Amino acid sequence: AAPRRLQRVLARALAPATRGLARLLPRLAHAPAPLAALGAELLLSLITQPLALLWLLLAWLAPLGAPAGEQWGWQAGLLAAWGLWAAELGARDSQQRGTQALAAALPGGAGRRLLSRFGAAWLLGLLGCASLLAQRPELLPALAAGLAAASAAALLLGALSGGSRAFLALFLFWLFVVVQVRDQAWLDWLALHGPGSAARSSALLLAAALGLALASLLQRSGGQR
Repeated sequence: AAPRRLQRVLARALAPATRGLARLLPRLAHAPAPLAALGAELLLSLITQPLALLWLLLAWLAPLGAPAGEQWGWQAGLLAAWGLWAAELGARDSQQRGTQALAAALPGGAGRRLLSRFGAAWLLGLLGCASLLAQRPELLPALAAGLAAASAAALLLGALSGGSRAFLALFLFWLFVVVQVRDQAWLDWLALHGPGSAARSSALLLAAALGLALASLLQRSGGQR
């Protein structure tokens, strides 16, 4: 009961912000279709999950006062929270009956909706790390590639399992391991301990493309049943 009460209090406190975001939705009608779909997914995630707004605010402010040597710890915490939203976006169509059929009937079909959910998860991760990236811009290529791979994994595991728990459990387990084991650079896919190499970023982008392709195939096969 207490967590639900807290959620209601936060929802009321953040209501002006969510109403402001809701007013932006009609303006997306004038944007190109792919950008409109991406913007709608991102805005709907923030509107329906007010805690994501609070997370963004904390993500922007908290790292500003952190010592340079401890910023990676804040980054790990921010990414752990991001995993919740990425898991929800990855499983959104699987958890809501009829959504896949509806998406297939819309312009661009289910493929565009898949890409828009991928883009929304990826962009939300970058937005959450904006303060960190402003202080350490050299992390951007590695972090962007890692977030792309993780977002694609959320979609793929959401399609395979029909829920969000598979991705969330694996993501949090990986994050726990990489926080504890700092000397294994090949495990650091989200630039927690440095920018890494261009080869690793390229491999992560390739993994993201493969994950999206597999998720698209699963979505099509599911829609044909």
